[in-house]
Amino acid sequence: SRVPAFQKTRPAGSTLTRAPPKSGSKLAEIIEKHGPMSAEAMYAFTSMPEDCDDTLEHSYMGVDASTFHLRVGPNYKKKKTKAPSGSALYELVSMDFIQAETFLKDAKDAIELPSIPGVTDVETGNEFVPPMLVVNSWLPTKDHGPLSNGKLEKPSYICVIVFAIEQWVVEELKDIDNASPAVKLLAEWCREAETNVEFRGRFKAIGLVEEMEKMGIPGFITQYNGKPTLITKSGNFTRHEKYIEMAINVHLWAYVARKGMLTLLPSFAKLLINVGFTIEGRSDMELPEVLLGGCRFIRLDPAKAKVDGVHDHDECNGKEDGNAENVGVADLSINEDLDKKLAAAE
Repeated sequence: SRVPAFQKTRPAGSTLTRAPPKSGSKLAEIIEKHGPMSAEAMYAFTSMPEDCDDTLEHSYMGVDASTFHLRVGPNYKKKKTKAPSGSALYELVSMDFIQAETFLKDAKDAIELPSIPGVTDVETGNEFVPPMLVVNSWLPTKDHGPLSNGKLEKPSYICVIVFAIEQWVVEELKDIDNASPAVKLLAEWCREAETNVEFRGRFKAIGLVEEMEKMGIPGFITQYNGKPTLITKSGNFTRHEKYIEMAINVHLWAYVARKGMLTLLPSFAKLLINVGFTIEGRSDMELPEVLLGGCRFIRLDPAKAKVDGVHDHDECNGKEDGNAENVGVADLSINEDLDKKLAAAE
């Protein structure tokens, strides 16, 4: 019989390889001297993306925030203007990808979250804004049909991405009255999202597939490429001592969104996919939007996902014991009235 889910916890970043540094690069020198999970390496990964080798299949790296076009003012409601995002508020620390028989309700049940002095333990100066943000997504492994109950636990691909706050954001939090709109919105979201369902639902996920038009992907999927999805009823916010965890249950998305993802899933191993998260700004005082954090999936192969409860050497031997912005097509069937109102604002 199958080993029960989450019998094994793994160090953050151990289920998937981060894109290695190019030979002879400054990044390679820093990692050799300080180690890949050091404060120096985290800063270097963020500031020297050109030094990363993005040819390694089934790996990941940070994203260029400007890849994502987000809302800008003035008067976004009327003008619908978007522009490349400024620097992300959180830097990428690690990503993990696991196949399991159930949902991962708490990331630490499967992942030993990182502890990097000077990165994951910084004092932000704001009681509601933590040094780490964890995004924990549960993706279906197969199509359960349009009437599937997304609340019932099912086999899932679990994707856990860990981010650490950027130092410039910490500095702005110390003078919140004069902080940028994005930092003020971050602080407000961190304060309100635990108890205010509507405000929590401003969290948005964005998937942007590079050169999608060359991949022969159906039009009902390509039309949503790069468009944000509001995470409303499919999101769950949990506050911990040093981090906030945002869980995203894709099983709860509307069927057309789930079907689109499952159609795309077999092609993941051929694709470069930029995934980003932001908080929706609405008034001019909340704009421009800025990326919270992001991750670039490099030909991520679901068939190579680590299987929960299986030892790594057994895996190697083959032994297994939105409402896009058009807003959040994903959650339309879950929170239709709210999403229709938000869509009108787009």
